[in-house]
Amino acid sequence: MNTIKNKTPVVVNISLTQARLERYAFYTPAFISEREDFTDRSVEVFQLSDVIKAGYSQDSSAYIYCALAFAQTERVDSVILVAKKSNETYLEAYKESPINKYYFLSLESQNEDDVLEISDYLILTDTYKLIFISKYEDIGLKLQGRRNIVWIWSSNFWFWDSSAIVCWDSNLDMELSIKQHPESAWISRCGNLFPSHVQWSCKELIGVSTQDTFTPQPNVDYDMTDHSQTPFNTPSNWYDVVMDYPVTWGDGTTCNGEWIDSVVFDDWLRWAIQRNVWKLFKNTPKINATDNGVEQIELKIKEVLDFGVEQNGIMSYKVTEKSYDRLSRSSSFKFNYTRVHAIIGVISINGTINA
Repeated sequence: MNTIKNKTPVVVNISLTQARLERYAFYTPAFISEREDFTDRSVEVFQLSDVIKAGYSQDSSAYIYCALAFAQTERVDSVILVAKKSNETYLEAYKESPINKYYFLSLESQNEDDVLEISDYLILTDTYKLIFISKYEDIGLKLQGRRNIVWIWSSNFWFWDSSAIVCWDSNLDMELSIKQHPESAWISRCGNLFPSHVQWSCKELIGVSTQDTFTPQPNVDYDMTDHSQTPFNTPSNWYDVVMDYPVTWGDGTTCNGEWIDSVVFDDWLRWAIQRNVWKLFKNTPKINATDNGVEQIELKIKEVLDFGVEQNGIMSYKVTEKSYDRLSRSSSFKFNYTRVHAIIGVISINGTINA
């Protein structure tokens, strides 16, 4: 009897879920916005002129989102734009999109219920996506505990920085003042790098200013893990001037308190192991239900873990269990690993003067 009933023959669990994603998707954001007249539900754009060619106007949220993304010196290569009809929900638009090769997701709507509906669906379907939302109100109670949502707090909005030349397209004369979707700049700045090569705090963003954002009181030592000291009751992030430099600040975490870089790396790791093991099944005429067959699969798991070590994502790992069942023609493995975390601050520097 066939006991493997999963849609994929390779299930990878790291205390969470299984992966469904293409490789370059981990470096690609998507933006869902309302639009009535469209031919293509989804389109991938690489520069601002592509946004115009796709039928979006210069004052559209999609254009503003892409302008911020493409403004960053280090940026993502492309953005997936998904059109939403006025008579459908954001979740329905998400489901209708023929392009799913992206990891970061933002919505034109700042309504937390729209975000939570998609978040619930992603959890239900074991789909890897990380949703970013920027909003003024404290929506922490609704978002609290959500691993797949990053909340960026803004006072009214984060403002477009008119003093910076954000981007220039030879075909367009662009002057933007719309105050929305600063998360695009943040995603583009950090999301273009391999997950273990970047942490999301202390990043300067082109085209975003700190005007009217939350500013800690002077001479107050804030513990950013203690949300009673801030206007929030859940892990949050914002853009602020720190030591004379405007940077992303706050927790640098998702709404359940996990570091953003750790979440992205863990998602990548599960996907990569699943993909690598699946290729073994696809390219091998037969994997025997023997110790040797188990070792073949283990080798593919270790290839990914070793790459994680090389890329400074994994400090160490150990395969703790491996077994196979001849009658069900299945195998199982367990491993544990220690992440390589980032240092994002210094709690003390003490010097001694020698007379």
